[in-house]
Amino acid sequence: MEEIFLKLTEYPLALKGGLESTSEASERPLLTGRLAAAAEIYALLHQSGEASDVHELVQSEIRVHGWSFISGQTREVIAKKWMAFTSAQVSNSETHNKFRQHRPRYVNKEG
Repeated sequence: MEEIFLKLTEYPLALKGGLESTSEASERPLLTGRLAAAAEIYALLHQSGEASDVHELVQSEIRVHGWSFISGQTREVIAKKWMAFTSAQVSNSETHNKFRQHRPRYVNKEG
C-alpha cells in the first residue's frame, strides 16, 4: 500500500504543475476534475487501506484519461504519473490485475 500512496502522491502534484503552467483555458477544467478525482482516490485509500475500494473510481478515471486533450509536455508528465499509479504493486493480486489491464489512451491534440 505504501507504494500506491507514493505513486498516487506524485500524480496530483503533476496535475497541479500542469494547472499552474497551462496557457490553455480549456485545459483548466480537465486538470481540476482530475485533481478532484485524485483527492477522492487518496481519501478513500487512506480511509480503508484497501486498493479494491477504489477500483471503480480508478476505472472511471482511466476512461476519462482516454479522452483527455491536455497539450504538450504536461500531457506526457501526467500520463507517466497516472500509469505509475495504476501499475503500482498491490498486495491484492486480483486488484493488481484489474489496475494493470487498462492503460490510458492519450489523444494528441496537435495531430
